[in-house]
Order: sequence, then structure tokens, then C-alpha cells
Amino acid sequence: MLTAKHHGVATPDVLAVGIGGCDMALLAVAPRGESMTHAPLTSAALGAAWRAVDHLHRARIAHGSLTLEAVALEGGTPVIGDLGAASLGATDPRLNLDVVSFLYATAVEVGSEAAVAAALSGLGDDRLAAALPYLQSPALTRDQRRRVDDPDALVTELRDAVARITSAELPEPARLRRIRVQDLIMPLLSLVAASALLGMLSDIDFAAVWDVAQDASWAWIVVGFGIGQAVFFPDATGMLYATGYPLPLKPLVVLQISARWIGLAVPSAAGRVAMNTMFLRKYGVEPALALTQGVLDGLAGFVTEAGTLLIALVSSDLMLDLDTGDINWPLLLAIVGVLIVGAIVAVLRIERLRQSLLPALHKAWDMLWNLLRDPGRTFGLLGSNLASRVVLAVTLWCVLQAIGTPLPLVTVLVVTVATNLLAGLVPIPGGIGVAEAVLTSLLTIAGLGAEEAFTAAVIFRIATFYIPAGEGFFAMRWLENTGHL
Repeated sequence: MLTAKHHGVATPDVLAVGIGGCDMALLAVAPRGESMTHAPLTSAALGAAWRAVDHLHRARIAHGSLTLEAVALEGGTPVIGDLGAASLGATDPRLNLDVVSFLYATAVEVGSEAAVAAALSGLGDDRLAAALPYLQSPALTRDQRRRVDDPDALVTELRDAVARITSAELPEPARLRRIRVQDLIMPLLSLVAASALLGMLSDIDFAAVWDVAQDASWAWIVVGFGIGQAVFFPDATGMLYATGYPLPLKPLVVLQISARWIGLAVPSAAGRVAMNTMFLRKYGVEPALALTQGVLDGLAGFVTEAGTLLIALVSSDLMLDLDTGDINWPLLLAIVGVLIVGAIVAVLRIERLRQSLLPALHKAWDMLWNLLRDPGRTFGLLGSNLASRVVLAVTLWCVLQAIGTPLPLVTVLVVTVATNLLAGLVPIPGGIGVAEAVLTSLLTIAGLGAEEAFTAAVIFRIATFYIPAGEGFFAMRWLENTGHL
């Protein structure tokens, strides 16, 4: 406040400062004027407020939360307060975000044209045009966006008005992103997965692991790696049956390889969905089907895996020594029931959630029904997913043969399918760390020693994910160079 006052900006008068304890400072200021949220927003008042903002910025002070509540009018003079989020020696992006915040706040009250005209009178063409790349929704707080029904439309109006009145071309938006609660879920899950993996690794004798790897039969490993490469073919036919379009097989197989790279590079399913959608649109697949084919394929994969586990456990003498005696099943079922009921109630009671979710579910159901009405596509999709799981199981079986700890193929199939199901519950890119931990645990339950199980899990993941992820980079380049992406 004192620095701003030194540069000619009217700020609240400081009455007293002091220390209120070991970690508390006290500041008493005299309130001045009436907040602009309650004062008449004439063009003269807005112009004066913008000139005060210009003086503040010329002193390289960014306010940090510049809204109408932060500015008061005292006899026509704007007084800038609420400087708790302000910063000295501010960078241009922070100054431009101030402009965006105040411009949006005034536009909510007086309209975009009057708000831009007032900003121009106080800042000038160059300063106003410099804020254009930052004039976007992520630059606004949640409270600001809630003040109008369609904040994106108002932002678009402001961008157009600023570009027109300053004779500037609309630039590329600056890269802005607000951190949301859901953005913290992935790091949290990563920490949980890392903690579980480290806990498991602490009980493993890595000298013994190295001995197991050295004694492995590399001929079996090479055979397993070769078989593992065949998984891309059923993955491709699964996508073929999910869409029902006559897609060329070779680019489709290459697309599955490139998906390994995208799954490693992009920390969500968004990268793979976008890549598949771009590929399918090249061949005339309807936009809705291009977006939802992955859902159909994933649903078929879940049905295949659940059915495989059920059939294998019921029809064979497979025994997994699972200690479930300490599990409180009534409590677990009650929690699951509460979660399901809560989700249903949320969808029924929250209009915004209902409007976004129900149309998507309706479209997905229509496409699922169209798939079920075509037995050839249905069995082809299920068969492709089953073939994909069998290929991975045979790969792991070869790895187990290589390290001298063979298991029955049915057991290996159950372990592979269960690993895919359980590792998928934690949305870590590519299941890195999680898949290795789950696979090691399941192989241990199946009868292997901890060192042999960990060695087999690492070799299997190298053969089926890490090496294919490297191949995926070159596969994606080939798709781009040949015009498929």
C-alpha cells in the first residue's frame, strides 16, 4: 500500500502496524469511500478507476485480485484496497491478469462495449491489447464465472471488442490452467501406488532377483517378446468391430502401437481418445461413434475379463491362497451400496450433472444396442478382447518358463486378467509401478517366491509395455507422415 501510495495511487490510510505474536502481524487501515459494487458505474468513474490501475501497474505492482470489491470511490477518486494478494516487481503476465480480472468485473455490470471503452481511456491501446492473450476463462476465479449464466460468451464478447477497438488481431491464447481438486487426484494416487510398491520392494532380496535374471533362458524371453508383439492385432480388430467401419488393418495395427507411447506421455485417457478420434474421422466414422468406440471396446474388455475369471475359477481346480478372513463383507457391501445410491441421487438431484451425463449415457446406450443387434460385431469384439488377453497370458507363461518357475496356462491367464483389472483401478499412466506391484503380488499368491515373481513381472512389463512404448513413438510419426493422423 505504501509503495502504491508513493507512486500516486490512492490507497487506504495506514493507522497502525504491530506484532500480535510470534507469527502474526497486525495492520489497521482507515476505510475510504464506497465500494464500486455499490456506487454508480459511470464512464467517468470507470475511466478514473482504470487510470488508477495504470498507475499501479507502472509501479510494477500487480493487485492479484482486482475486482470491483477492491476499489472504492471517495469523492470521485478511486481508492485501491484489498492488496493482500499483491506483488512488487510483478511480471507482465501478472499485470495482464489484473487487466483481465477488472475488465471482466466491469463488463458484468455495464456490458462489454462500455467496459472496453473505459479500459481504453485509462490504459491506452497498447496496454489493453497486451492483455488479449490472457482474456480467457481460466484467468477468472470461480466466483467471477458464477456471476453470469454464460461466462465463456462474455469472454468471447470482450475479446472481440478489445480486438476491434484496438485494431489488433486476435492472438493465440496464453497457456493458463487453474489447479482444480481433480488435478490433485493423480499425484495423490501416484503417491499411494509408490508407497505400496516401496513397501513390497522392501521385502525383496534384489541380489536374489539378479541371480534369477542371470539364470533366465533368453530364448524363452525372446519367444515371449515375439508373442507379445502379436497383441496389437486383436487390439486392432477390436477397434474394427467396435466401429463397424471398413478400416484398413495395417494403419489400425500401427495405431495400437502408437497408443502405448501416448499412454506413457499423456497422464490420462484424453491423449488416446483424441488420437483415436482423429484417426477414425479420417475414414468417415461419425463423430459420436469415434468418441465412444473406446467405451464399447473397454466394456467388452471388462466383460471378457470378468467372464474369463469366473469360468477359470469355477471350471478348473485353480486355487489362489487369498486370505479374506479379516474382510468385513457386510461393511464393504454397505459402503459399495451407499456409493451407488449416492451416485444415483447426485445424478437425479444435480441438474448440471444430469444434463451433461444423461445425454452421453443415452448415446452410449444407443451405440451399445446397435452393436448387440449385430451378432457378428458382438462376437468379433468379444473374441478380439479374449484373444488379446490370451496373447498376454502366453507371453507371461513364456517368461515364467524362462526363469524356471512354470505355472499352468489357466493360472497365468487368471493372473494376467486380474492384474489388468486391479491395476486399472488406479489411473496411473500406463499403470507404471502399479501393474508391477499387482502382478508380483498375484504371482506370489499363485505359488512363486517373491524374487521370482518380481523378476517375472519386470520382464513381462518390459516386453509388453516399455519396449512397445518406445516403438509407439516411431509408430505415431509414421501415422503422421502418411496422413493417418
